Amino acid sequence: DDKDDTPQTSQPSSPQVEIAGTDAAMIAISTGTQVEAPFIGTITQFVGTAVANFDNSDAGMVTCEGEELSLNNGSYIFTPGGTVATIDFGSSVAWAVAGKGSVPPINYTYSRAVPQIGALDAESSVSTASDLTFGIDYTNSFTAAGSADSVLYYVHGPGGSIHKTVAASVRTVTFTKSEMSAVGTGAGYLQAAAYNYTVQNYNGYKVAFVNEGVFTKGVTLE
Repeated sequence: DDKDDTPQTSQPSSPQVEIAGTDAAMIAISTGTQVEAPFIGTITQFVGTAVANFDNSDAGMVTCEGEELSLNNGSYIFTPGGTVATIDFGSSVAWAVAGKGSVPPINYTYSRAVPQIGALDAESSVSTASDLTFGIDYTNSFTAAGSADSVLYYVHGPGGSIHKTVAASVRTVTFTKSEMSAVGTGAGYLQAAAYNYTVQNYNGYKVAFVNEGVFTKGVTLE
């Protein structure tokens, strides 16, 4: 019997940072994935995507860096593929919203860079019977997270997920033994989302513009 009975955890999507007191969120996301490159070794590739939420409202056409987002189940999403595999973010992110109904027209360029996480500083096997400390690997040459203000850390396991947010100046996060007991054992993931944001007010309609860099590492929870 070759069946793998190890409890599994679905690979988590990128966290969507929620900013309190806002009516809408427009999130630029850079997701890092490590791959093996011939003659080079392990490198991190980044894919740029975008998500916009207007409290399930239709806001008309929405673009990020000139790429149109599609309305799907109440959210606007840029899906890489076809002729455009990724959104290339530079030192700023340009958003445009046509506006419709309660959503006003929006044209805004957020002049901060989207953070990039090249790797996590964490072991591949994690004990749930003790405290877990991990963080972004700031020594990794692909990490460029200096623009981040905060980092959202997750542990995802078969039993559930736990998370904490720390200031970007805090280089590691610790989940206690009692907190780790909630995630279960088996295949799981550690995840970090480094982000910055600004809130703009359009005649009382408050919009959060978020730049987020995400990295997810598969681990064995023991």
